[in-house]
Amino acid sequence: MSDKNKNKKLTYEEKRKKLIVKSNVLRKMVLDGKFNTINEALQHSYMQDDKEITEFNTFNQWKELGFTIKKGSKAFLFWGQPKKATRKQKDKREEMGQDDENNNNSGYEFFPLCYLFANTQVVNLEETRTERNEEQSNEIEEPNNIPDLPF
Repeated sequence: MSDKNKNKKLTYEEKRKKLIVKSNVLRKMVLDGKFNTINEALQHSYMQDDKEITEFNTFNQWKELGFTIKKGSKAFLFWGQPKKATRKQKDKREEMGQDDENNNNSGYEFFPLCYLFANTQVVNLEETRTERNEEQSNEIEEPNNIPDLPF
């Protein structure tokens, strides 16, 4: 594995650890019945931090809705759909004396990160195209008096 890939993996793992910490704080509210899921609690938390946020979607969902993500925007972290364990992961757990019955996780081993963007981080694609066209037309000004050339 190259150094570049190692850095990406570390970054992913660091993000994952931060999300675990935040989720553990919110878990009590889920257990108390205030929220149905950790993701619902995370969404509420993010919306409390920025009152202008009303909606979250993936990059592709925003694209389908006719929006694009503003340059430099950082995604909000949520938990993705659980992934089933690979044979290798299951073998490793068995070697360590762990099994699904003891952990009560119904065969799921891994919850990936899900990257979502808020409505405050997007711009309408049509507006963006119109602005670009206006900028280009302003840059190319045709002169009023074009001299007749003798050829």
